[in-house]
Amino acid sequence: MDKTKSIGQRKKKSQLVLPPCRVCEGNATGIHYGVLTCQGCKAFFQRYQKRKEPYVCSRNGNCDIVARKRGICSACRVEKCTRLGMSKTGE
Repeated sequence: MDKTKSIGQRKKKSQLVLPPCRVCEGNATGIHYGVLTCQGCKAFFQRYQKRKEPYVCSRNGNCDIVARKRGICSACRVEKCTRLGMSKTGE
């Protein structure tokens, strides 16, 4: 190994590249609640688990969930999370 390279430079080359988040197509960080997701979707699903009231979609349940607009409709995002198989037991 080249000793002139810093540890940070060596780590970048060996980092695992994951497919995109299954929910929002952003940068996935690992399998969370049973599905490959980004940190944002993981945290969103975690907060949803503690929520008492269901989310309601104001656009007839047809919202696109993509990284740039994933926070626009929580109801459709939860629906997509559960449809993909996210569950509390999938931790």
